[in-house]
Amino acid sequence: MPGVKRLTQFIRAKIWAWLERRQPAAEQLKLRQHILYVLPTRYGMALFALAAILYLLGSNYQNNLILLLSFLLIALLLLCIMLAFGNLHGLVLHHTAAKAAFAGDQLTVSILLEQQQQRQLLEFSLNGKHQLFWTLPTEVMLQVDSSRRGYYQLPRFKIQSIYPFGLVRCWCYPALKQHYWVYPQPLTSTSQQNLPAGDGELQWSHLSPYQPGDALQRIDWKRLARQPTQPVVKVFNQQATELHQLVVPSLSGAALEQALCHITAQILHLSNRHLPYSLQIGNQILTAEHNLTGTDAQQGVNAQELHRQRCLEALSLC
Repeated sequence: MPGVKRLTQFIRAKIWAWLERRQPAAEQLKLRQHILYVLPTRYGMALFALAAILYLLGSNYQNNLILLLSFLLIALLLLCIMLAFGNLHGLVLHHTAAKAAFAGDQLTVSILLEQQQQRQLLEFSLNGKHQLFWTLPTEVMLQVDSSRRGYYQLPRFKIQSIYPFGLVRCWCYPALKQHYWVYPQPLTSTSQQNLPAGDGELQWSHLSPYQPGDALQRIDWKRLARQPTQPVVKVFNQQATELHQLVVPSLSGAALEQALCHITAQILHLSNRHLPYSLQIGNQILTAEHNLTGTDAQQGVNAQELHRQRCLEALSLC
C-alpha cells in the first residue's frame, strides 16, 4: 500500500535523523549506554507472558511454588538483560584508511576493534549482509555498495547481541568517519580504443638499492635470493619523453560516464607501462610532480603510484 510505505519511510527518516543528533559520526567510538538499546526478543516476550500468567495463578491459588517459579523466570529475564548489555558495552570501534575499488567490484571496509575480549555472539549487519562472530576478532570487514563511482562515508551499520539465551536483544547503530573511494570502471580489453601504443616504454639502465616506496615489480628477485639483506631495484630510462595529456570532456549523463571509463583505462594503461601523463579536469591539471608533496617524499611514497591514485580520485568526483 502506498500510504503505508510512505509512512514507513517517514518514520525511518525521523529515526535516522534522531540518531544523527544523538551520535554523530566519529573517528573512534566507544559503545556506551546512551547509544545501546535493549528489548526482549519474541522468546523473551513469551517468557515474560508465561511468568505473568504463573504469577496470577500463584496469587489466585496462593501457591508459593508457582510464585517461586514466576520469580525465577523474571530473574532469568533480568539476568539476560544485564549480560546482553554487558556484551556490547565498552567495545571500542576505530576507523581505518580509506579503501578503494572500481565501480561494480566487490569492496570491503575494515573496522578495528578494541576491548573485544570475552565478547560472544555479536552480529554485524550492513546492506542486508550479516556476519555472526562467536568470538570477536581485532578487525571486522564490512561489504559496502560500490555500484556507483564517488567518495562515500560508511553508512550506519548495526551491531547486535542476543547473548546468552536469545531472550533479550541489545543493539546499536554506530556511525564512523570511515570513507571509501569507488573509481570509474575501466573499459575491458576488448573495448579499449585509442590507447597509447607504448612507444615510450622504459629501457633497463642499472641497479639501485631498494628504497621504501619502490614498486615491488622492479625488485631484482634473483639477486635478492642470493643477497636477501641487500635488495636492489631495476632502474629504467625513458626512451621517449612525450607527455600524454588526458582531458575530461565537458559532457554529462551516460556520455560522461563512458568518457570517464575510457580515461580510467588510459590511466591504468599508461601507469602500467611507466609512461608520463597528465590529467586535465576543467581548469585543473594533475601531474606527477604536483601530486608528490614533501611529506610524501619523506615517507617514501612512489610518485607514479600516488599520481595514479590522485587521478582516479579526481575522476570519481567528476
